[in-house]
Amino acid sequence: MKWHKSARSILLAIAFASLWGTGCGSKSAANVVVVQVMGTTAVMVPTQSQTLVANVTGATDVSATFACTYTTTANPTTAVPSPTPSAAAACDTAKTASGDPAVGTLTPIASTSTTVASTATFTAPKVFPDQTKLPNVIVTITATSNADKTKTGKFSIAFDSGIRLTLVPSTATLGTSAQQLFIAEDFNGNVLPASQLTWGVTFESTAKTSSATCSTGSNLCGSIDATGLYTAPAAVPVAAPASTTTPVNAAGIVTVYAFSTVDSARIAQAAVTIVKAGNITFSGISPSIAPQGGLQQDIFLAATNATSQIGVTLIGPQGSVPINAQSQVKVVFAAGSATSSIGARVRLTSAQLTTPGHYTVQVTSPNTSISVTGGPFPLDIVPVRPTIVSSSPNNFQESTLGQTGGVPFVAFCRTRFDHRLYQHRRDPGLWRNESTLGRHQQPVESKTGSVAPSADPCKNIRRTRHPVGVLWRLLRA
Repeated sequence: MKWHKSARSILLAIAFASLWGTGCGSKSAANVVVVQVMGTTAVMVPTQSQTLVANVTGATDVSATFACTYTTTANPTTAVPSPTPSAAAACDTAKTASGDPAVGTLTPIASTSTTVASTATFTAPKVFPDQTKLPNVIVTITATSNADKTKTGKFSIAFDSGIRLTLVPSTATLGTSAQQLFIAEDFNGNVLPASQLTWGVTFESTAKTSSATCSTGSNLCGSIDATGLYTAPAAVPVAAPASTTTPVNAAGIVTVYAFSTVDSARIAQAAVTIVKAGNITFSGISPSIAPQGGLQQDIFLAATNATSQIGVTLIGPQGSVPINAQSQVKVVFAAGSATSSIGARVRLTSAQLTTPGHYTVQVTSPNTSISVTGGPFPLDIVPVRPTIVSSSPNNFQESTLGQTGGVPFVAFCRTRFDHRLYQHRRDPGLWRNESTLGRHQQPVESKTGSVAPSADPCKNIRRTRHPVGVLWRLLRA
């Protein structure tokens, strides 16, 4: 009996100890302090501001203090491909030459409440950080809990200069020793001054600020000056050296690039194909007929040894038609070849296709040492007219024709390049146009009593190469 009472006492003691331990554990977990810093954006442009909030959980005092630090990281190089960030420094220690904050300003919003989350305002610097002194800056906002000074939360901010680059032209085909001027534009089409750019040329297919130059050595790829003027090498370059960072271009292709001196992360590039310079033989064009009023028309010029420097002269009924060689002419190579061109593609715009008539096309070269033989060749821009190619449905039951509301069907039209009159099948019944695409002449009744259209039902449809549907209704005469 005594043994049973002792055992019962021991079990009760263990149960109480377990409950006490569980309770203490729950209380301990509930009191773990966690700090999270919330912001609206992790990338900011100059002068932009945002509000940061320090959310503290696990404590009755949810207030916090803020601190601002920054680090810099040098751009990678061939010698140091993965540089490490610098030691953190206080944001207010970085100043511009004029004394303004160089990496931004953190301003805590004053509050004495311990039950409301603390906030602060961070304002980006007036100008993008100087990359020669502060490359690749990262600002870190740290919030420290007042309830537990060992608990912190962080929020990182990077800067975007807002600069975007594109090179014009984006591709080029040059003969050996030829020159091509490249310009760098922003997305609004504004040309960036040379003082804000660094130019380079490399065998690498994806250019970087650390890309190895190929302007020196035995396998030259050409050179480019501070204004963007590229000079092709005297010989077509062979494959890139094995030491060049991959991926690399195929033999005969080099990469011209430019990056912003204000923001070196902004870089643009163009692919240049080098071919052996030679005289041009112009042997024809295809097609030799183009539709008037088209949105555009590609004309292939069979001109061996053509490069991006060729000129294209288009002369028509109203005189010379200007052709923009940089935007409208594209050099063409034979499949699998990049050593010598077989011609060029000229893309005529809608403005150049407005006037019908007889034109001539001629290829020219601004290089007096290169001759052009052949040409000019004729190009005719002709008016186009629509014609009916099918209808849906293509037959009706006779009883259906007696319906008061008529039977709708669609006549499909497309353009033709000739001037033949349109022929229409004279089916009994009244044809009446209900399309909103155009207005046609009223039908007339023939002597036999059948009714047929008196004019082309597709006459006023806009010119197109694709079928267009015109809704009609067939009524009983």
